[in-house]
Amino acid sequence: MDALAGQTLRCRSSREYGAEYVYQVAPLGGRKLVAALSDCSIRVINAELSLASTTAVAKAHANQLAGLRVLSESTVVSAGDSTVKVWDLRSAGKAVQTMESDRGMNILSLDAAGTAVAAGTELASADAHVYVWDTRTGKRTAQYVDSHSDDVTAVAFAPPHPKLLLSGATDGLVNVFDTTVADEDDAVHQSINHGASIHSTGFLSPTRIYALSHMETLAVYELASADEDAAEPPPNDLGDVRAAWDCEYVVDIYDGYAAVGSNSDGRLSLFPFVDERPLLDQRVTLAGGHGEEIARSVYLDRQNARVFTAGEDGAVRLWAPDSYTDADEWKESAGKKKKSKKDKRYKPY
Repeated sequence: MDALAGQTLRCRSSREYGAEYVYQVAPLGGRKLVAALSDCSIRVINAELSLASTTAVAKAHANQLAGLRVLSESTVVSAGDSTVKVWDLRSAGKAVQTMESDRGMNILSLDAAGTAVAAGTELASADAHVYVWDTRTGKRTAQYVDSHSDDVTAVAFAPPHPKLLLSGATDGLVNVFDTTVADEDDAVHQSINHGASIHSTGFLSPTRIYALSHMETLAVYELASADEDAAEPPPNDLGDVRAAWDCEYVVDIYDGYAAVGSNSDGRLSLFPFVDERPLLDQRVTLAGGHGEEIARSVYLDRQNARVFTAGEDGAVRLWAPDSYTDADEWKESAGKKKKSKKDKRYKPY
């Protein structure tokens, strides 16, 4: 974020869709992005947003698109309804693999790392499941059925520890699983009680895990040591960050930065979050944000000093400094759609 620190960025291009929400935007490679929409479509967009987007998959899932991850420049994986699907974007969005939950349980969360894909389900009867599949075979390699008592809203692999998987749920727990262990009781390496419904979780460093709730409470916990006699340091509890971070909601915690918004006055910004400290004096402001609608996803393109956002106004937006120049011609999309205002935190999709 160094190149953007302290700046106010202007919207350089915007692409609006008929779908009510754009849930996610992520880099696909080759100056392209991929977006997940609430109409269950997956779209490939050029990085300037200046050309009409391609509908890579018109209907990835029947009723719900709960998550999207990029596996390669031509392959993505999505979750929705009771299935996880791998898509070949070179073959008119052909599904090359489909993996299913048990008993048709709806999937709410998704992550992928290497050839492993993980998903978490909503609560059905007394069960909420976490699954891991191997995309090389399509076979399930792990399943955890007793570790959460409510909807599993977040799953995240641990980059510094490829065998570890985090899961967070509306029961307030973040579990750390060793996916190489078959027995579920033995596979639970650590269970953290955050005390509030989990929005997202992940690793900030090889030994530090963050948990962000739907109530905007944030804390950082120490990964349990294999040495049972080792003293575990207390969590760094930042509490409800809305006042301290001057926002109404946290979009998410990303690699090295946090993104926050205030839909009541159309503010959206990001700032470095390093060594568990928010560097608020380096805040980057995205002028106007997504208006009165909530931003769902932020992607910081560090190499080109620009930011992409997706939101509940059904738009993907590109932000850059006033001095930004590019060889491509910018084009602005016209028209604004209106829908009802929301006055509280969005729920997991």
